[in-house]
Amino acid sequence: MSLAPSYAGRIVPPPPGSWTWEDLMREALAEARLAEEAGETPVGALVVSGDGRLLARAGNAVERLQDPCAHAEVL
Repeated sequence: MSLAPSYAGRIVPPPPGSWTWEDLMREALAEARLAEEAGETPVGALVVSGDGRLLARAGNAVERLQDPCAHAEVL
């Protein structure tokens, strides 16, 4: 899975392990906004390791991919 589209035109995130809960929520909301702009239900999801590394991020893509399983939480 490519993460590049989510990072287009964005500031580089902080180093691994330095995320705050507020940072993570802002990133999830940013994914939700990108999904909404693409005509999707505005949901964003992140996967973060126990040591605070951001492992994955996604927004809903059900309509775009024509896949009923393409929810942010699954992608």
